[in-house]
Amino acid sequence: MDGTIERWAARITDATLAGILEYMSIVNPAPRRYDYWLAVTHFFNHHTHHRGQLTTLLSQCGKDYGVTDLISLPGVQNRGQA
Repeated sequence: MDGTIERWAARITDATLAGILEYMSIVNPAPRRYDYWLAVTHFFNHHTHHRGQLTTLLSQCGKDYGVTDLISLPGVQNRGQA
């Protein structure tokens, strides 16, 4: 799923972010209209929320879910001392 999200995010342009997202909710069927930049921000914020829930559940089950800090992930480079 992360790969799908990365490919989608890579296609978002400034023009897209300046637009309006219109859709019909399947949870509460009603037309919705939001600034696209706000909908994208909400998507990533909500995604983070669910990742936090998952790490909590794994921890409660005694599972080691690994490092989740962005600055500790593979490929992140330390730029040296400030």
